[in-house]
Amino acid sequence: MSKTTTKIKDIKWKTEKQTETDILETFEVDGRRITVLDRQTGWSDGMRDVETGYKNKNSKNKLNFWLASGNFDIREYPDLTVEEAIKKIKDNANTCIGEEEL
Repeated sequence: MSKTTTKIKDIKWKTEKQTETDILETFEVDGRRITVLDRQTGWSDGMRDVETGYKNKNSKNKLNFWLASGNFDIREYPDLTVEEAIKKIKDNANTCIGEEEL
């Protein structure tokens, strides 16, 4: 699949159970990785949060990770392409805000 035309709804996510209640979904293409983590937090008696992350493993910049938390799930935008999804993740990043790729 081409990274520029693949839509979020067409991604084949890899699912990993992190704990009894936490599930990590990952997608990687050309060294660029999108993650969605549904997890129990330590706040308010274990309230749940979904957070979406993006990392480019090919970037020379070590500060290249963006994380949008607060129930931000990129899968809720099924018609975005991967490129559009990466931009949306970066625009909504509020926990970790990376630096633009070199």
